[in-house]
Amino acid sequence: MLEKQLTKLTIKDLTKCFSKLGYQPPKILKKAELLNKLSIDIENTKQFYNNIPGDQYTEHIISLDMGLKNMSLSRFTIESNKSKPTKSKPVLQQWFKIDLEPYDEYQFSPVNYSLITDEFLREYLLPKRFQDNNVYTVIAERQRFRTNGSPRVLETTLKSNTVEAMLAMGLITHNRLSPGNRISFHSSAPGAMVNYWQSKYYYDESMDKVKISEKDSKNFRIDLALSMLHDALNTAGINFEKTNLNESIVDKLRTRNQHGFEIPNGLVKNFDKRCKKSEFVESWEKAWGYKSKSRRLWEVSRLLNLCNKDEYKVPDLDKLWGKVKGDDLADSLLHGLQYFDHLQNRKVFINMISKDKSDIKEFLED
Repeated sequence: MLEKQLTKLTIKDLTKCFSKLGYQPPKILKKAELLNKLSIDIENTKQFYNNIPGDQYTEHIISLDMGLKNMSLSRFTIESNKSKPTKSKPVLQQWFKIDLEPYDEYQFSPVNYSLITDEFLREYLLPKRFQDNNVYTVIAERQRFRTNGSPRVLETTLKSNTVEAMLAMGLITHNRLSPGNRISFHSSAPGAMVNYWQSKYYYDESMDKVKISEKDSKNFRIDLALSMLHDALNTAGINFEKTNLNESIVDKLRTRNQHGFEIPNGLVKNFDKRCKKSEFVESWEKAWGYKSKSRRLWEVSRLLNLCNKDEYKVPDLDKLWGKVKGDDLADSLLHGLQYFDHLQNRKVFINMISKDKSDIKEFLED
């Protein structure tokens, strides 16, 4: 049945399938190769979820915007049911950035960077206690050997690439030594993530989808993260005057109601407790009042971290939180939410192709 439905699709339709499901297409974009790769990816996805014991399970998506000085992490959880798929939004359990080399005391060497990476792996990526019926996935922004106009690749880029490779190797080693507590690891292409969100929330119908400047693109992603956060806080009952938001993005989010996340109850309760102190309220209002969008996001995320549950709270030290900028925080959030969208689409698609009268082309155009 799977082959019968897919063979009716054109090459353009099959390419859309890969894009919407988040699978990596084959290098040769011919129909036979596309069909074969898509069938394999779908079967692997089905097998992955079939191997989860029981009907109900919790998915953990840990999304990283890679860097040495500005590593950002977003942790989402999703309660899932195999027999009754839901369209609920993921819960943002943890969101922070960290300087992995805060005191410039580590020489760039394999031993030193192994220690840095191992500490981050144990403290933030490996669960303190693996639980039955929990699925763990790490998404890392794929690093590029870019020069940023320099005649050679910058040392900071090489360091970030080194950390990325060591994290991947650490997770692979963990999976080999503890096969019952596997953590899936995927890389997310930065360009694909940027295009994904810009196509949904940046362009209006009257605009041509031309490439926008790096500065405008970065500002857009920060605007999008701030708008999603504001919406999540309002939904959780944390209401405050809306300040400095991009109204175009806010309106699109409200109209489509497709993307976003929820704030955990524990954080909301701690936030309410802290709001009884005038110093915290002043800090909160000041954070949302910064003219710089990047600074605003950085400050707000730090205050939310203070309100988080102990298991997800990270030290609130200036040195550890790295440079005062929020684009890293926005990108880790958006990489994770993009993966979640693909995850939901895969489940819908697999359920859909099991029915004889399903309309795949309608799914692709949605």
